[in-house]
Amino acid sequence: MHAAQDASQRLRQQLGDLSTVSALVVGDGPYSAGEVAKALQLPLAGVLPDDRTAAAVLSDAGTASLKTMRRSALLRAATSLAVQLVASTEHVAAAEAVAG
Repeated sequence: MHAAQDASQRLRQQLGDLSTVSALVVGDGPYSAGEVAKALQLPLAGVLPDDRTAAAVLSDAGTASLKTMRRSALLRAATSLAVQLVASTEHVAAAEAVAG
């Protein structure tokens, strides 16, 4: 947790405003996703499963069929999270457009 807090602090120092930054937690650990986001002082974007096999394929360190990858917990969760983030972004953009 301390390494993540340090990274969050460095981002604040370098970027200043972190209003568009969110935490994405991978896997289950000793702290809940909510605890991690709170410690980082960032909103929680989502949680992805710790799927080392799919992660290895995505980082060029492994091989798997397209069918296997589509069924992987990581890709299913990432797809769902992406849909949620796009919907959230579209909602914010629409609200800003209405507000003028």
